[in-house]
Amino acid sequence: MLRTGAAIFGAGAMLVGLSLAAEAQRPEAPPPMERAAVAISRDHAVDIAREQGLQRLAEIDLSAGAWRIRGDAANGRGILIDVSAQTGGVRVVEFDAAPS
Repeated sequence: MLRTGAAIFGAGAMLVGLSLAAEAQRPEAPPPMERAAVAISRDHAVDIAREQGLQRLAEIDLSAGAWRIRGDAANGRGILIDVSAQTGGVRVVEFDAAPS
């Protein structure tokens, strides 16, 4: 009986461990408040960034109510563009310094 109880406990602990490992590998989703405030899709935000000079997309993430988009402009310089996830308005456009 003691052996059976230990086996059941061990199996339960293993399932909990697997569940925690799977949870740790799940991609991070925006917080519920931020998800509700997103009226501009990822693709639409990229289109808006292209209008600001983005040519090659390197990275995009949603943070503090804005799509933060990084990539390269046509001149090869790095570009950072923040697009409001609610309105689509451009908050920030920054270019990397020109090479000297």
